[in-house]
Amino acid sequence: MISIRYRWIAPVILGLVCAVAIWSDWLKMWLLGFDAGRGFFEAYRVAQGQLPYRDFLLQYPPLSTWLLGLAFRMAGSTYLTAQVVIDILSLAAVWLTWRLARKVLPDVLAVIVAAVLALQGANHLLMFSLFVWTPTVLTGMIGVLLLLMGALERHKTGRLSIGLALEMGLGSFVCLLSKPEFMLAVLATLLAMILVDMKLRISEWLLCLGPGALAYAVVGYSVGFSNLIEGVLGYGQATGTCPWWPTGIGIVGALVALGQGAVIISLYSLRHCESLRQAWYRLLVAVAGTAGYVYYNFIAFPPDLSILRSLNTALSLASILLPVMWWSIPVWLANTWRILWRHPSNRLMYLLTSAGLALAARGLFGTHKDNGTSVAVAAFPVLLIVGAYLLLSLSHNNIRLPLLILIPFVSAHFLIVTAKGILLDYMPLQTQAGLVLVRLDEERELYDYIVAHSSPGDYVLNLSYSANMGFAARRPAPTSTTQFGFFAPSQALLDADLLRFRQHPARLVIAEDSPSLGATYGWMGDIPLLRCSFPRIEWRLTEPLYPKKPIPIVEYIRANYQLTDRVGSWVIYVPNGNMPLR
Repeated sequence: MISIRYRWIAPVILGLVCAVAIWSDWLKMWLLGFDAGRGFFEAYRVAQGQLPYRDFLLQYPPLSTWLLGLAFRMAGSTYLTAQVVIDILSLAAVWLTWRLARKVLPDVLAVIVAAVLALQGANHLLMFSLFVWTPTVLTGMIGVLLLLMGALERHKTGRLSIGLALEMGLGSFVCLLSKPEFMLAVLATLLAMILVDMKLRISEWLLCLGPGALAYAVVGYSVGFSNLIEGVLGYGQATGTCPWWPTGIGIVGALVALGQGAVIISLYSLRHCESLRQAWYRLLVAVAGTAGYVYYNFIAFPPDLSILRSLNTALSLASILLPVMWWSIPVWLANTWRILWRHPSNRLMYLLTSAGLALAARGLFGTHKDNGTSVAVAAFPVLLIVGAYLLLSLSHNNIRLPLLILIPFVSAHFLIVTAKGILLDYMPLQTQAGLVLVRLDEERELYDYIVAHSSPGDYVLNLSYSANMGFAARRPAPTSTTQFGFFAPSQALLDADLLRFRQHPARLVIAEDSPSLGATYGWMGDIPLLRCSFPRIEWRLTEPLYPKKPIPIVEYIRANYQLTDRVGSWVIYVPNGNMPLR
């Protein structure tokens, strides 16, 4: 009778949590530009019949842009359509996290893990929000969860049914067309399946890798293989970076993360101590681990001055999952050893940690623009499940310890998400792409200025990363480049952009009030992409991956455009009187 009731309770709880997350962020854009604004404009260009990598630069594999572009074409290119698509993808990721968690965790923990993902995603604009970093993370999560569900079930049953084949094949296809870390997770899962079962048929490899490889072959043939490769590698963002090579501060971060796990282990083991003499070294470990955490998070990387924002950052999964990521490594190594030598091992957890660590590998010792160890968003669902399982193992399958940690965490995020929905003020803005709620008056002013000083067919160029109004204002772009920062495209693409701009000069250029006009090669303002120090070990990475160099289109604008106005923090350039518009 309890199990029957539970079948209804779990979906209802998750449904209510997701409903709060959707309500809290419905049609709200923290800022109209940045990654979200660029992503919507890219999908809008797909809906207009343009091809990514050929007609515009796309720094990710194409699946999420295709999906959003298809939705725009069928239901209209509006913020409402985008919100519905993002909510559907977010709901699917939460539901699949719950389904996967149920295979290795007690039912109550599985629900809490899925609820944590939903609320964390809503709180930090990773799910259920128009301002989501990129929908390709959501499609990748869906893909890797489908793949792991099929892999775990195949290991349990020892056979590959048609249903499991479809599940694993679809999951792999979605991963391969989402983001590079999900591609790595597919390979890691397949290799782990070979070790776990000591067999993996060629047909299964073809099932998981074949459709994705065929899709890339078709795309490469259509847009040019060099264009496709340059886009999937992020136009120079992946070049020269190596998160697997440590820096001094990265090693400290790893030790601090291991120390956080040691604090939990030490404090929990105090319950078995009968005297202070037995407990003193456990207390010492707890104090040392706490001191390391304070140093790393408040001295090495000082937080925001706002106490509430600093607390919110400390409660983020990027922080909470650091000890899970680092403790998963020795667990994975131990399981690998036991499997190779035919000793008893937890093979289901081996499959999960293999995929989770592959997803998290990009942030082990830092990223291409940060020195600190971090957990990639892509790894959140899998490492959440792994973390809950490690807590359960530490307590010898006593559910109280994971509940003691997870219930306050999920409660805090529920309160934060609810408070955001009630307390944060957003203003309605009616755009060419429909109604959207915005935070800043200056964004409304910029939108109104663009609409008032240009016609629907006029080209508008957004050099500023924060001012991409192409989707909101429905003004076509005169360039293939969609982001003039951190990208380091080939000289051929830079020259092609200039040629395209000269053929279709912009009526308005939205720029930043800086010498570079907001457009920097391999930099974002004063923040460079960082060069790998291999084989040296440095305390922090400081050497830029790319030297600052002029961008041809910026030089052309300087020579042929003039400053005409200021709107908020942006400056507006228009053509000189002797430059005709086509």
